[in-house]
Order: sequence, then C-alpha cells, then structure tokens
Amino acid sequence: MNVTNCEPTVVKAEDIEPGFNWDRAIPAPGHSAVDFEERVNFRHLHNYRLARSKQALADSDLGAILCLDANNLRYISGTAIGEWSRDKMSRYALLTGNGDPHI
Repeated sequence: MNVTNCEPTVVKAEDIEPGFNWDRAIPAPGHSAVDFEERVNFRHLHNYRLARSKQALADSDLGAILCLDANNLRYISGTAIGEWSRDKMSRYALLTGNGDPHI
C-alpha cells in the first residue's frame, strides 16, 4: 500500500454541525423514551384514561364495564399483548365501580 498523503484530517466544528436550531422543539420527537427529555409520560396517560373510564362508569346506571375489544381493554387497563390478539376473545377487562380493572 502506497500512501502519498500522510497528513491527518482535521475535523472542524462546522463539519459535524447538524444545522438544527436547538432553541426550538425537536420537530418530530416520536414516542420512544430518551434520556434527555420526557416525551410521553405513560403512567400519567394510563391514570388519565382509567380516571375517565371510572368517571363514565360513575355517571352511568351500570355497576361494571366488561370490555372484550382489545382497544378498549388497553384503554382501561394499560395492557396490550400484540397485534396477533386482535381477533381473539379470550382476554377481557372488568372495571367495577370501586377498584382497578381486572384482566
């Protein structure tokens, strides 16, 4: 191997500058967790959804809600087992008037 130029390459600050204005929000933050900011507070989201469900139950004449649909089950309980479960009726969530949902 014949190397004719052995001079080291100098990396300048402008060579690695991403060209982003860091004074404004990230344009597409996404939902994945990162260590430098809180994007989605999933615990807060779950508590909010459960409180809305409990309030809807309290405002109705029902004593409990039995959810068989995977979307409703996830909304009330905060659990999901994957897309393959969408046509299965073997999971349910029972929300009674005085407690947390039962899976």
